[in-house]
Amino acid sequence: MRSIKIIAAVHCLFVLHSCNGQLNNSVDDCSDKFKNVKDIASLGSTRQSALDSALSLCNEVISCSGETELQKTAIDFKIRLIINLRKFSEGVRFIDSLPNKSFVYEYKKDFLLKSLIALNFISNNDTAKLIPTYKQIVSDLENYVQKKSLDDKEFKEVYSDLFSVKQKFLSAKQINEDVKLLKRKFPQKQTFFEFFVVDEDSLE
Repeated sequence: MRSIKIIAAVHCLFVLHSCNGQLNNSVDDCSDKFKNVKDIASLGSTRQSALDSALSLCNEVISCSGETELQKTAIDFKIRLIINLRKFSEGVRFIDSLPNKSFVYEYKKDFLLKSLIALNFISNNDTAKLIPTYKQIVSDLENYVQKKSLDDKEFKEVYSDLFSVKQKFLSAKQINEDVKLLKRKFPQKQTFFEFFVVDEDSLE
């Protein structure tokens, strides 16, 4: 009876070791695939066939990586590939299908979704809806900052996204006024906000 228990215990340990080995191999395989994705995209950055190949391989990484940081990174990279390929409608559907936890920060899903909608308006020459979309993105981000307690990294990420949108439709003078207000509001981050100051002749 005792020998049967020992055999059973050894079998359990073997199964656990085997499963852990398969899991580690799976993660390693996903990491290797993602390196290939970046290599293909980098070498063929202007060729649609190369970007399509990178996109297909990126889908495999997203599927095999589980709910990990690698998956979030792969999702972010896929969105960039979709933008480069100008497949904006596909990008909107993809982002809309994902839960918030698939993104590094809570605000990112809505931000990226509306950003791709704006790009789709541009590609369709639908300028009437473009500026209202930009204004909505800015409003959403400003509300997010007011309501959330952000660490330094997320704070900088949000404001970088915010000014990337403002520069698409506001004058240099308006942007610089916003920067001045923020430097007064967050004096400890003046150096950071200085980055967003714009030459007032450049956007006129």
